[in-house]
Amino acid sequence: MIGVANIMGNLKTIIKNPGIKQAFGAFKNIPAILVSTGPSLDRNIHELHKAIGKCVMICADSALRVLYSHGIKPHLVASIERLDEVADLFTPIPEEWRKDIWLAATPVIMPRVYQVWTGPTVIVYRPFAHFDWLGIPKGTLHTGPSCSNLAFKVLEAMGCNPIILVGQDCSFPSVEKTHAEGASGIT
Repeated sequence: MIGVANIMGNLKTIIKNPGIKQAFGAFKNIPAILVSTGPSLDRNIHELHKAIGKCVMICADSALRVLYSHGIKPHLVASIERLDEVADLFTPIPEEWRKDIWLAATPVIMPRVYQVWTGPTVIVYRPFAHFDWLGIPKGTLHTGPSCSNLAFKVLEAMGCNPIILVGQDCSFPSVEKTHAEGASGIT
């Protein structure tokens, strides 16, 4: 029910912003990089500078602060979690820097996240009936439960090819380190 309450609290945001359906196929066969916050990001982050201007780059919300600290500005940031702390991931990022980054998020996130975000926003629905009840079509993606799943589906919907995963670790060499330096483990 938290998600339904958040949808109602986010109605103005849903109405005023474009939906992901407007970007379907818009970047057909353009390479893309999805940045997550697994510990391997520490080893590979310096390689991302070489990709700037050569691909579409999206990151999980927890990776934005890490990218900012390295001077790497993605085109999009994905957010899906129903936690108020997600808004805190964006507050350290200067407003001037965020203005060129699109937030691709599902409207089940806490309204505070949309209030804190000052850059452009694109609405992404998941295949839940409550989005159909709204009668405001924005585009639906069959995402998984994480920001990185959402980010991948956004790139796929835009037609990006290939999609390169960075920091998307499926296992960790140590239980003491589950995220890259400077990343929050909340998402």
